[in-house]
Parts: sequence; structure tokens; C-alpha cells
Amino acid sequence: MKTVTIEELLTWAFVHELPKGGGVDGLDNANSAWRMLEASSWGKITSFAELGAIVDQGRGDTENYWIEQGEPHDDAVAVGRAVAGLSRCDIAVPAGWNALADWPDTEGMAEAAVRKAVERYMVRT
Repeated sequence: MKTVTIEELLTWAFVHELPKGGGVDGLDNANSAWRMLEASSWGKITSFAELGAIVDQGRGDTENYWIEQGEPHDDAVAVGRAVAGLSRCDIAVPAGWNALADWPDTEGMAEAAVRKAVERYMVRT
């Protein structure tokens, strides 16, 4: 057994393991790294349009083109399911809570995203 921080665990699960196998849905997920290799050109354009940018493109011609194929580690799938299960939890947001107190100034963009997320959760409760 290896001891890691929660941040290291989440990074390992969501950055290194779950993408290669399509997350908790496995290789059947159309967004798995393996399936994305087979994506159409139009799918790439749609992906670009969602964010308005190309994400995770390496600085060199050969960077970021190699992915590990296969199913994600069982522990990563368990982490993914646990995180997905958080959506069923009730939360209490204290008045005046500043989720981004230690962040640099984002000119209101990050604060707006947090405010929107908090409003979405408050509607659920």
C-alpha cells in the first residue's frame, strides 16, 4: 500500500488512469483516450469549439501523442465512482465563504464560476 495525499490520489485517478479507459464507464465511453484516437475530424472540431482552444498539445511534434491503452486501474475507478457519488451529498455553504481566498486575481472570472456553482447547489437543497 502506498500513502499519498488526496490531491495526489485525485491527480493520479483523473489525469493518469481514468482518461485512458473512459472513466468509470470504461472503454465504451466515447471520450476514452483510446476511442478519441478513432474520433472523426469533425469530432476534433467539436472538441475545439467546446473550449475555444486546443488543450494539452505539446510543444514539440511528438509530445502528447502517446497514450497508455487499456482499462484504468480498479482503484482509480473506485475513486471516480466516489467522486461522482459526491453529487448526492448535501452541502452547507457558510455566509461569506471565499473559496478562492488564496488565488491570484482572476478579474472576477473564477469568482463568477464559484458563485454559479454555489447557486446551482443551493437550488438543489
